[in-house]
Amino acid sequence: MALAMEAIFILSELGTSEAAAALASLAADRGLDPEARCAAVWGLGVAGFDDPGRVFAFITDEDESVALHALASIRRLSAKLLDATADLLGGTDRHAASAAALLAKQGDAGARVLLSRAADGGPAATWAVAALGAMAERDVRAAASATLTPELERMLAPMWAAHGSWLSRQAMDTPLRFLERQTIRYLA
Repeated sequence: MALAMEAIFILSELGTSEAAAALASLAADRGLDPEARCAAVWGLGVAGFDDPGRVFAFITDEDESVALHALASIRRLSAKLLDATADLLGGTDRHAASAAALLAKQGDAGARVLLSRAADGGPAATWAVAALGAMAERDVRAAASATLTPELERMLAPMWAAHGSWLSRQAMDTPLRFLERQTIRYLA
């Protein structure tokens, strides 16, 4: 296992398209130890490559650690990936939860997608409202313009109020937030 991990770390540092393809293949290999798969995803997203297109496939992985590493390592989504993420909001709870978390950290672009899905109704709306409630109120309002209806404001108000509670500052860190803090990228 130690040699496999070292090989993955080396691939992450090579910066070639062949290395990225090898990391994507390793990340997808369900026969590989989950820790090695996580390292391959991390290499694609944080440690060597900043390739959200390749990492995106793993945000709904069956292995929670792999999915968490994928979610934590994606910074910004292209318009195409924003649409693909929005489509996941109407899927299984696992897919929708991953999509909601990823869209919530996309700032203005994510808020606009979430506001649109919240207005559409259906299963995607529930997850969109939850993600909007997880975002800072000022960020949602800035993206909303006229799309923030009084009904949606009533749904979001309790979630936004909880952000300011002194008790919310006492909350334990989640595994996803812990990983997100580990995403130091090297600039070349």
